[in-house]
Amino acid sequence: MKAKILELKAFLFTSFWFLPILIIFAGGVLSFLTVYLDSSSGLGINIPYLSFLEGSVDSYRQILSTISSSMISLAGLVFSITLVALTLASGQFGSRILKNFMSNRLNQIVLGSYLATFTYCLLTLRIIRSENYIDFFPDISIFVALISALANIILLIFYIHHVALSIQADTLLKEIYEELSLNLKKLENKKDSKEASMDENIELGRFEISLTKYKHISEIVAITGGYITHIDREKLMSIASDEDILLRVLKISGDFSILGSSLIQISAKKMLDPDILQALTNCISISKTRSPLGDIKFSLQQLVEIAVRALSPGINDPFTALSSLSRIFSFLGELSTYKMPNIVHWDDKKNPRIIFQELTYGELIELSLTQIRHYAKESPFVLKEMSENLEQLSKLDIIDDFDSEIKAHLRATKKVLSKFSNEFLYYDVGAKT
Repeated sequence: MKAKILELKAFLFTSFWFLPILIIFAGGVLSFLTVYLDSSSGLGINIPYLSFLEGSVDSYRQILSTISSSMISLAGLVFSITLVALTLASGQFGSRILKNFMSNRLNQIVLGSYLATFTYCLLTLRIIRSENYIDFFPDISIFVALISALANIILLIFYIHHVALSIQADTLLKEIYEELSLNLKKLENKKDSKEASMDENIELGRFEISLTKYKHISEIVAITGGYITHIDREKLMSIASDEDILLRVLKISGDFSILGSSLIQISAKKMLDPDILQALTNCISISKTRSPLGDIKFSLQQLVEIAVRALSPGINDPFTALSSLSRIFSFLGELSTYKMPNIVHWDDKKNPRIIFQELTYGELIELSLTQIRHYAKESPFVLKEMSENLEQLSKLDIIDDFDSEIKAHLRATKKVLSKFSNEFLYYDVGAKT
């Protein structure tokens, strides 16, 4: 259930329609509320200092009509500006980056605000028909409409400024890096934690020994194809502990699973009820598209894609590639402070229960650097920047597994860079690691 709720939450708040619809609904409710306040003078509700708004019914209608027509025009303008920004971003950075623009809160709020003001004015107009059909002055309604119109004008200025910033490479790289850093912080094991210092080989051996006591082997398979977006680890551990079973989870968030492929291997002492199997199935959420929520590889691949596209002959923008590399090495520097989570997880009684697939240093570093090094083979400035940053990382007090991967990539980068040695004599490509 938790996986389904998180999947629904991610879908709603990364869509371009959900928040604007909520704001439009709020605008409709506000219209009914202000009309009620205007018509409730007999109840003692009276707002001072609004006498300057008193006028004829025609003037009220003219004000509301002008505001409503202006807001729908501005909504069309905002939609057009957004489409232009999406087109530019897609051509420059790739279509997978569009999710970042579509899920941007300010874009959604601006569109929703204009349409909500339009809705508000339209619904308020329904009670102001003619002198014969109105027996109160809608001062509050007109005042709210004017304030909304002025606020939307200010909002338009902020929106144009925001769009101008959002299509800049540095801004986009910063947002992706922040998402990547947030996902990295979800790793529980800092390199100085007690759990991280446990001998994983011993715990893996305990798990394998425990398997001999569980004779009934079964598996959970994917009932649909798609990307793994969430694995409810707490629920899996609860089920495994309560039912006294051992689990081996074969996928991680971001992996693609084809229909019928194995997701979980189950070792039990007896045949499990269908309800238990269904509960285990519900712990893994599969979606047709990837999401950066909890998927560290997705955000990292976005940074790599921006760098690779910038190095392509069609774009040929090595400075954007260098900026992307800076963010990638910032991530690798932060990664060096973490020990990757143990694959063996225990229940409250310290019994090994689940083996989770976990990312390794090698996988993340290879994903970060290998493609860029390949496509930068004709760009010595980018290779030189990679080599210098790898040199800095190799000199840090880092975990041995991380250090060995960094030095391996440093050697590979220097090997590619060595063909430019005659042009860059000031750089010692032959330095030993």
